[in-house]
Amino acid sequence: MCQSCQAAIPREKLGFSPEDVLDFTHSKYQKELLRFKQPHFAFWEVTHSCNLRCTHCGLDAGKQRNDELNTDGALAMIDNISESDTKILMILGGEPLLRKDFLEIAEYARPRFELAVCTNGTLIDKEYAKNLKDVGIWVMGVSLEGATAKTNDSIRGDGSFKKAIKGIENCMEAGLQVCVMHTVSKANIHELPDLLKLTNDLEINCFEVNDFLPFGRGENISDQTLTKEQRKWMCEYLAERRFQSEPPVASLPDDPFWFIAHNEEFIENCVDPYSDAMVIGDVGGILSYGIKPNGKVIPFSTLRIEIGDLKEKPFGEIWKNSETIEKLKHRENLKGKCGRCEYKFVCGGNRGVAHYYYGDMMEEDPRCWHEPSLN
Repeated sequence: MCQSCQAAIPREKLGFSPEDVLDFTHSKYQKELLRFKQPHFAFWEVTHSCNLRCTHCGLDAGKQRNDELNTDGALAMIDNISESDTKILMILGGEPLLRKDFLEIAEYARPRFELAVCTNGTLIDKEYAKNLKDVGIWVMGVSLEGATAKTNDSIRGDGSFKKAIKGIENCMEAGLQVCVMHTVSKANIHELPDLLKLTNDLEINCFEVNDFLPFGRGENISDQTLTKEQRKWMCEYLAERRFQSEPPVASLPDDPFWFIAHNEEFIENCVDPYSDAMVIGDVGGILSYGIKPNGKVIPFSTLRIEIGDLKEKPFGEIWKNSETIEKLKHRENLKGKCGRCEYKFVCGGNRGVAHYYYGDMMEEDPRCWHEPSLN
């Protein structure tokens, strides 16, 4: 069928079967893989050290560890990954601003990458905010776990809400872009609408959400993990706000289920073989990767299988020769419900979550509410 004839047919009349959906999106997925031989986004945990003890911390951050890269090692690591296709470097921790050499590291990295920082915001006074701006930070992601001090501080510690808000204000006064970073659990899901309103009241236009996963210190509060019904509501609520262009701009950057929570027209555009629209869901191990404080490479933050050491080999060599990375790309080999799903090439589930619960990164993601249509 020619594109002009196809375009004249209402989308609801196209009649794509689940097998069609799988076939068309598989073809698009393969094209996306050809576009990206190496990932563009790196998430670098520069330290385990942190001044807070958040109950849900996936890294179990606290004290600095002996194997963390020193300044020379950090600069050498930057040189290493700068020879790859990495375009954006997100610096996180722990609390990255606790490193005494943080500004030196950021200044060295800035000519090579767009720089973003994920911080608890409690250490940013006016002078330090200006220093962050001067070294060329692109955006500061500041974590808030509630719209009130009571909710936030029950998770992040007494006084953290007031300090984080002050840190946000100092960043904005210095001319930095700010994004509110939020982890949703049973303890705070009731405040999600209010936190969005607070973000808008602060004149912040970016709001990023992850759902709580019982990793690291979070294993102690595993009962705070969202139910499938709560995750479905969260994804659909944020997707609806996004498509209605309600500020702030909300995103679920690491959530593969963003696709099935989008509106029907968006889904059909991704499925439609005559449309160039496509998402690939979980981009970890494809478009993004992680770096641990000791320089070891992992596919992404939730899948902590070490695939190489940047102190020993170039990133390109590590990536090209990794069996784990190659395996992640082959979604036709997914198991369980994910393996039976017609949307596996536009979602894929979270492989780190599957590995955590089943010891197999190709198993199904147990958080998904969607019921597959394939046998």
